Amino acid sequence: MLLFDYLGAFYFWVYLLVINSLRGKSRPTFFDVASGKGMYNEDSLMDLHAYGWKLKLIGFIVTMSIVSILTKF
Repeated sequence: MLLFDYLGAFYFWVYLLVINSLRGKSRPTFFDVASGKGMYNEDSLMDLHAYGWKLKLIGFIVTMSIVSILTKF
């Protein structure tokens, strides 16, 4: 599952780059997104696990969608 963590962090980072560029805000680094710096309440263990599952889910869904599209051609 470590692969989907990093893929999810990459996809989420790209999403944040686009959104923050459009809004004129500062863009996060990949390390900040992968480690979750400022993305969840650091006092809550539940938020830490929820953020980790969010990255796994994003990584799995987007990667499987790309693979599905590529195999249909």
